[in-house]
Amino acid sequence: RFVREMNERAAELGLDDTSYGNPIGLDDPRGYSTARDLAALSLELMRHRRFARIVDMPIARLESGAEPRLVDNRNRLVRTHPFVTGIKTGHTIQAGYVLVGAGRGAAGGRVISVVLGEPGEASRDADTLALLRWGLRRFRRVRALDPSRPLTRVGIEHRDTRAALRPRRAVTVTVREGQRIERRVRAPEELEGPLPAGARVGSVSVVVDGRTVRRTGLVTAADVPGAGGLR
Repeated sequence: RFVREMNERAAELGLDDTSYGNPIGLDDPRGYSTARDLAALSLELMRHRRFARIVDMPIARLESGAEPRLVDNRNRLVRTHPFVTGIKTGHTIQAGYVLVGAGRGAAGGRVISVVLGEPGEASRDADTLALLRWGLRRFRRVRALDPSRPLTRVGIEHRDTRAALRPRRAVTVTVREGQRIERRVRAPEELEGPLPAGARVGSVSVVVDGRTVRRTGLVTAADVPGAGGLR
């Protein structure tokens, strides 16, 4: 019954090339998966903070049993390389040496790697490091919004001058190589003064590949004068 529930959950997650034959991953004619499915499953698991914290522990202290025990993480990369944050080793005769890895880069990018069928632990670890480093190099930090630089200018009622608008705060995002960043401004075409510098008059969204990732206010960069009685 437990294995049946595992397969039902795999189907819910869209793991179309995965089947479970037993609860513990030993070789079984009914048990198989792919690198893509293992990566998709890991992505789902790493969203759970407790799981992510556990797989990033070099050593665990177990309080169960007659006395406390210390258990070493079989994934040695967690201990020897600080940027590696998980996830799971494995080995069977048919699958060879397996490692699903995870890493977090200085630029803020996060990647998951999967190696299957490795001949030994050394090659398993080396290929995992190569994949993680390759993936993390594809990410960079970009200053998407800078409060010191106006984004747009709008008219001022009854005046020939225009008012500069700037983002209320700085926004930095992590983007993958090839992703496109857009800045979508929502502001009136004309302002009615007087308004002080820093008055919120709209908003700006940072959009990466069509998905809004950050949003902040759009404020006046300087005082906006009023029309005055004569005007």
